[in-house]
Amino acid sequence: MLAKVSQALVIGPFIKLGAGEDKQKANEEPKVLAETLEALIGAIYLDGGYSASKEVITKWFKSFFA
Repeated sequence: MLAKVSQALVIGPFIKLGAGEDKQKANEEPKVLAETLEALIGAIYLDGGYSASKEVITKWFKSFFA
């Protein structure tokens, strides 16, 4: 689910990779996309608290639960 949301948000091109990972296009791998989205949600929670993270999660995931 996290990887699908990441793909919908087009997060892959913004992931900073090393040279080897970049050649292998690791930013397109579901595991990398999922972990990146998880980290973003965690950062939003730490920066803005529960209500900010809830608002973002609701917005990002809404179409997947409709």
